[in-house]
Amino acid sequence: SSISISSTTLGAPKQFVLTKHGDRQTHVHASITARVPPFFSQELNAALLKLEDMIHCPQCVSEGGVSYDDIDTWSRLRSLTIIKGLNFPPKVRAYLDYFAEVGDVPLYDAMAC
Repeated sequence: SSISISSTTLGAPKQFVLTKHGDRQTHVHASITARVPPFFSQELNAALLKLEDMIHCPQCVSEGGVSYDDIDTWSRLRSLTIIKGLNFPPKVRAYLDYFAEVGDVPLYDAMAC
């Protein structure tokens, strides 16, 4: 199974906000000029539900342990946390939170729009 999500539907980021995270400062937010259409949110929520069954555990997406798949999958999922109203199923949320914690890289939930 595979899931295809196009981030170009959201429009181009226009402004970066510098925020402090721990001892370092990081660009963590790009404001999105267009609102996410309801049908797109519904499609994303449906795709996230499908992804729930594909994630092996909170520490890795596939049975073989941490791999390039995790770098790719986690970074794409992290980008989606900027969209307000998305419902991350429990297994997907645990996966996101695990790598945010061990990698000391914040998610965008607090800035979701």
